[in-house]
Amino acid sequence: MQGLIITLPFGPRNENVRSYNATIVVPAAALRIVNFKAEFRGIARSVSILNGDAANSITVFLNNDRINPLVLNASSQFNMNDMWIEQVELTAGAAGATRIFIEIVPESELGLM
Repeated sequence: MQGLIITLPFGPRNENVRSYNATIVVPAAALRIVNFKAEFRGIARSVSILNGDAANSITVFLNNDRINPLVLNASSQFNMNDMWIEQVELTAGAAGATRIFIEIVPESELGLM
């Protein structure tokens, strides 16, 4: 097995934990590795990736899994809901920015502090 494994005492659908939203814009042709624990002091439970490049696809790696990448076609979107996501890595297409919309559960809600 390859990648990050996240084990918590409750699942991501637990509505009793607080969360907040954030947006990251990855400029055209830029590599971006987003580690939610390091950058936002939490773990994402929902991530939406919008490929704004009308001509090129992008490759996305979730939780450092190099075996099963996601490929988003030009001008497409991918949503991951109700799962724990600690890291997203992607390189935006050469002709347009990529947007990452995130719902983050803070460490304080997860008991990770």
